Amino acid sequence: MNESKPNKSRLDSIFVLTLFVLFAASLLIVTVYFAKIYRHSGERITERFDESVTFSALTQKIRSCDHAGGIEVISQENGNVLKLNEQIDGTDYSTYIYYRDGSLYELFNTADTEFVPDYGMPMISADAFDITTDEDGCYLLKITSGNEIYTRHIAVKSAERL
Repeated sequence: MNESKPNKSRLDSIFVLTLFVLFAASLLIVTVYFAKIYRHSGERITERFDESVTFSALTQKIRSCDHAGGIEVISQENGNVLKLNEQIDGTDYSTYIYYRDGSLYELFNTADTEFVPDYGMPMISADAFDITTDEDGCYLLKITSGNEIYTRHIAVKSAERL
């Protein structure tokens, strides 16, 4: 009878050790899975934040140029360009917002300077950008990033005078 106790004790030890290894492996798998979810969520939050900030900046720029002749949509071969015209201390300036080489760009020039897309500064990376106007004079901005298309409608007061 004394011989069966060590075997039983060894079997109990192996069972406990196996359970511990299974528990540790399960814990590792769950941790790795949730780390991937956390990383993906962080990337999505950052992407949405970038888009939100960009739309807010574009909305502010459009509204600051909300006067007759202040906002133009120019059709170019690479897509539509938003041109914002303003006067600062008696000098006319134009800001161009456009898509080029995987990014949304901004170019600030004096109004008499030719629009050269190479001189712009990138605002945000994107896959596409488009701006159009509807029959009411509202502007529809579309930014495509990855599989997402973000849109924003912007109503302006100067549209009432058109």
